Amino acid sequence: MMPTPDGQRLPRGSVRASYLGHLTSIIGLTVAGVLYTVQEDLWPGPIAWLLIGPFLAIRLTDPWYVWWTTRVAVRDSAIVHVSGLLERRTQTVAWRDVRAVDVAEPWGHRLLGLAHVTIAQAGGEAARVVIPAVDQPTLARIRQLADSHRSGEEATARHADAPDARTATVEPSAGLAAAAAGGHARPDRGRSLYHATIADLLIASLVFGQFAIAGAAAAYALWEMLETFGLDQAALRLAGDGAVVAAAVVALVIVLAGAAMTALRFWGFEVRVTEGGDVAIAYGAIERRHRTIDASAIAGATLKRNLIEMILGRVRLGLLTTDSAAQLGTNLLLPSLPSRVVDRVVEELLHERAPASPLTGRAGALRGAALLLVSIAPAAGLAWLVADQDLPLWLGIVGVALALLLSFSIGRVLCSRMTFESAQHMVALTTLYVGDRLHLVHAASVHQIAVSRMFGRPYLTRAHYYAGAPRALTAARFSVDDVTAIARAVAEGARAALQRRLARRRRA
Repeated sequence: MMPTPDGQRLPRGSVRASYLGHLTSIIGLTVAGVLYTVQEDLWPGPIAWLLIGPFLAIRLTDPWYVWWTTRVAVRDSAIVHVSGLLERRTQTVAWRDVRAVDVAEPWGHRLLGLAHVTIAQAGGEAARVVIPAVDQPTLARIRQLADSHRSGEEATARHADAPDARTATVEPSAGLAAAAAGGHARPDRGRSLYHATIADLLIASLVFGQFAIAGAAAAYALWEMLETFGLDQAALRLAGDGAVVAAAVVALVIVLAGAAMTALRFWGFEVRVTEGGDVAIAYGAIERRHRTIDASAIAGATLKRNLIEMILGRVRLGLLTTDSAAQLGTNLLLPSLPSRVVDRVVEELLHERAPASPLTGRAGALRGAALLLVSIAPAAGLAWLVADQDLPLWLGIVGVALALLLSFSIGRVLCSRMTFESAQHMVALTTLYVGDRLHLVHAASVHQIAVSRMFGRPYLTRAHYYAGAPRALTAARFSVDDVTAIARAVAEGARAALQRRLARRRRA
């Protein structure tokens, strides 16, 4: 990286890496513009450049603009990121506040020995520092500083909790010792919790429905290519009267293409726990991604099952973390796994034995299917009424959408139960509806518990917590004893946090 007075420029290779990453779109836009220009019968003709031109210009100039206007300073105490030309924006994140380091290596970056780095602290997308490209020495320094400061804070916390904090000795971490010796920190490999097999990835593609989305996109792209080269009619003649065979071939292409794209995206998916207790994940064949999450940023976990997973006996797992606003409140979503594997992973990640899972199996699939029919019944009835009375189509679409939204929202709340798992000190929200869902949140992460009453009787409770943004667990089924226990745990957690702040202030 090239030094400047206010930091370092991005590596020169970042421009080439960006061009390589956007190569398909640049070629596609150029080819489309040429075709619209040379084929007079192709609407709208050369006028299409009015739309294609600006997009192509942005693709060609943006890499140079980002390289020219971006500065990065990796300091011992913080990382500083400066961007923009007319409006300069400076982001400074202290290493002690870093909760996750996300490293992406698209194929263009990998060819040039570069990486795309996202540094997350508690908060949403705006709180993240995104560095488009760094070289390997800078990446190693970022990882070393993030790990070293986190290890230093853990050592300080142990020092404060020692029987005699005034005489206890704080041992430097391996990363700090290596840095002091002028070397590099030894990679913390830790131990593997889960390594996805090809079968796991194919099953995940099936249960998520990703094969249909990705495969349909691939099939459409293939058909567009046939039309471009004038081979579409030949393909239709080849199909002839075998419409069933042609449909089967298209379906097979969709399934195979979707499964292949999912497998390539999550190839080598692995979850590890480092020696320091942090969570590290890595996956990807063409674009390799690495992510390290501070253990203290984990607020809880979510376990989910749809109807297919109930039949197959598999569960999806996601973590609730303080930087997970961009992932709809969860992060580190694992492919569908057998239940026994999920229990072991939850125990390792949350440092607690997982409570007995209330998620159902094949019998739950029947219940879910029945509830699905009940939930869509009002919308189906409304659709029939609109068609029978010959009402405007837009009114029917809006009415059906609102009916589905209201029906599923009310059904999900009515089928939710909140409990307090005293052994694990966790708040559990179990939802057995069309799909099964279990939220587990550390009681220390809950900052408020509220109960709504009607005519003096409680009918709804909400536990508010933070996972990248303020969130809440809502249930219509609960016991007063559980709510009281949660409120007591929240009060104890607030007192403990206050004591820690006072202790840090006294040490300062």
